[in-house]
Amino acid sequence: MKRMLMLVLSVLVTQVPAFSQSKTNDLTQSSSPEDQVRSAESALFRAYAAHDTAVLERLLSDDLSFTKENGYVSSKATELRLQKDLQQKRGSQSSTSLNPDEDLGYQLRDIRLYGNTAVTIGSSEEHDSNGEAVHFHFTNTWVKHGKSWQVVAIQITTVTNAVLRKMANP
Repeated sequence: MKRMLMLVLSVLVTQVPAFSQSKTNDLTQSSSPEDQVRSAESALFRAYAAHDTAVLERLLSDDLSFTKENGYVSSKATELRLQKDLQQKRGSQSSTSLNPDEDLGYQLRDIRLYGNTAVTIGSSEEHDSNGEAVHFHFTNTWVKHGKSWQVVAIQITTVTNAVLRKMANP
């Protein structure tokens, strides 16, 4: 499941443009709140794909609650430890490129703004070792602290094929 989660997060990163810290700060000062959140979301998933703990340290709120697809709830400290371990295991491999057999997809479906709070909603897909598609939905909650956005809650849910069929034919 950890591998699946990392693959999901990796696809989210590779499908969205990268923003450096300075670009994120520039967007915070000169763009709409929606663009700021979109930039922060992109930076978050790029950081997960690269196992970039410096960026994650900045984007993850100290009181982060990350509910994974199996129900396990992770904290900022746990996420940073996990990413550091994955970075060490990965070694010199490129962290932003995917293996050809890891066909992943991502879609940021909605950004909802509520003052200094934003909710992002999206979906992603990967193919398991048998070639079967595995679908996920995610919801992230962001809070603006000063001039920057931090994610305070992340929820990832596996979507069954039965639900996907029902969604396709309401």
